[in-house]
Amino acid sequence: MSETSAIRRSLASIHGASGVFNPLSVDVVSETFLATNGCGADVVFDCAGVPAGMDNALSAVRIRGNIVIIAVWEQPMNIDFNRI
Repeated sequence: MSETSAIRRSLASIHGASGVFNPLSVDVVSETFLATNGCGADVVFDCAGVPAGMDNALSAVRIRGNIVIIAVWEQPMNIDFNRI
């Protein structure tokens, strides 16, 4: 789980998140690969609706993994389809 809010990170840990990262202080993609023995996340949920979050999602998800978009984006998102 990647979250800038300390309260939300704490709640995620309390409710069973196996990895909780502050994207302002760590490289979420690197930490995700460390936590998954180099495989990447099976599923990534985008709940923020910001380009940086989607960039991290595309980089952190494993090959043939899934990205689920929960957020409502205020602007059209630009995706580098070469990464998909």
